[in-house]
Amino acid sequence: MRRREKRFSFTAEVRYEVCPTGPSSNSLLGTGEIENIASGGLRMVTKDPLHVGQIIKIDLPMPDSTASTPTLTEICWIRPLSGEGSLQVGLRYIL
Repeated sequence: MRRREKRFSFTAEVRYEVCPTGPSSNSLLGTGEIENIASGGLRMVTKDPLHVGQIIKIDLPMPDSTASTPTLTEICWIRPLSGEGSLQVGLRYIL
């Protein structure tokens, strides 16, 4: 499937929270680095174990500012980066 949106290079450190999936589960906190961004989502690299379908809240940093915007996303795909122990994660905006 081809992307509809153009991707733009955007590198920034990001904090995120994996949303709980049930009443007995806890939210998990993590960090990553955004590699690119588009109107429909973004690509992030992290060393934290994540799974396709998880909902995560990202504090999306604003360029040239100390502000960030909380954004809900869904993990659409995950690819391991060879030799690094890191994962590329495709995220789709849901709110």
